[in-house]
Amino acid sequence: MMSFEFKRKTGRVIATASAIAVLAVFSALPTLGSAGAAPTQTGPVTMPAMPAASAPLSDWQVWASLQRQAIESVNPSTLVHDSSGCSVTAVSVLPTVSTGAGGIPAGIVTDALSVVGTCGAGTPGSAPSNGVSPAISQYCPNMDGCNYGGATNGEVAVGTATVNGNSNYMAAAYTYTASGSGYSAHSELGTVASGCSTGSLVANSSSASLATNQYVEVLWGPRNASATWSSTGWHYNGSGYQDLGTVCGMW
Repeated sequence: MMSFEFKRKTGRVIATASAIAVLAVFSALPTLGSAGAAPTQTGPVTMPAMPAASAPLSDWQVWASLQRQAIESVNPSTLVHDSSGCSVTAVSVLPTVSTGAGGIPAGIVTDALSVVGTCGAGTPGSAPSNGVSPAISQYCPNMDGCNYGGATNGEVAVGTATVNGNSNYMAAAYTYTASGSGYSAHSELGTVASGCSTGSLVANSSSASLATNQYVEVLWGPRNASATWSSTGWHYNGSGYQDLGTVCGMW
């Protein structure tokens, strides 16, 4: 990890054309529990290097097909850092249409993992349990490296993750820390050209109904170049999507 910035946004409801476009992509995605959304667990798929930006569209389509197979082969039990008191309660696979962010041409369809779970107080620096390293923080579920910071009613986090033995995946999470239950939220992973902001959409999680200390997370990859990545939490308040806060980091 090279550097990071944190930007908190509280109480702002997005109603811009660009946000509407992002949310339109999100609303087209299947929700947790939808038919066919669970990973197939057919065994890990070895991913080749991402094509160059100038590569033919056919090369990108082949790569994207393998990427989707890799995501769909994930065993959810391998995601959780079990020595930190974390758990995974739901996992689904979501098709993601590229906006041109993350080095992938616009229109290419890849998959992302949407994860919901609970993470209690972590034990950073403790010895691994059953060969699985502890979470860096309770706010960084399933991540290997992480930046996190306060957000409205919770915490947002962005970092690297290992999927099918490949450590070049990225993760964005929102953890609800307020009291109560039924808090609707989703996480957005993006890339940022400068500063720290929501940036360009890479992948969204599904929306989840969260109780205290539950998280909703999106994992996507693998990446093949350094960039500034962002994680933004969103809450649907009945009339629009409220920006809960953003955290950024460069990997």
